[in-house]
Amino acid sequence: MSSLHPKVEQFKSFVEKHPKLIEHVRTQKGSWQTYYEKWLLYGEEDAYWNQFKDEGTKASSKEKQVKNQELFSKLSNMMNNMDLNKLQDQMNQLSGVISNVQGLIQQFQQQNSGSSWSQNRPDPFKFGKD
Repeated sequence: MSSLHPKVEQFKSFVEKHPKLIEHVRTQKGSWQTYYEKWLLYGEEDAYWNQFKDEGTKASSKEKQVKNQELFSKLSNMMNNMDLNKLQDQMNQLSGVISNVQGLIQQFQQQNSGSSWSQNRPDPFKFGKD
């Protein structure tokens, strides 16, 4: 029992989704090798393959296009409804919080710089050295 290379199996399933490609090759307008190489180079989503799709497959790509347009419409509505003044206020508050945290860290570092622990702490990379 011989099994095909995984890429060849993927190409076979791709061809099944493009019935006009089968007709095209059978009418001696091209070879499978040529289209396999194009498939490897272009990938499955390239516009070149649209000419070989049947109408049912084209309809599904139209559905994807409609969904993308709906998503874009929702995003643009969200952007239009966003209160930029509120967003600016929240950004200012966040900036203040970050400044406070940075100040606390600086104070902590200054307090620890004089402690004996920071001066006498063991070197963590000194193990194994005698």
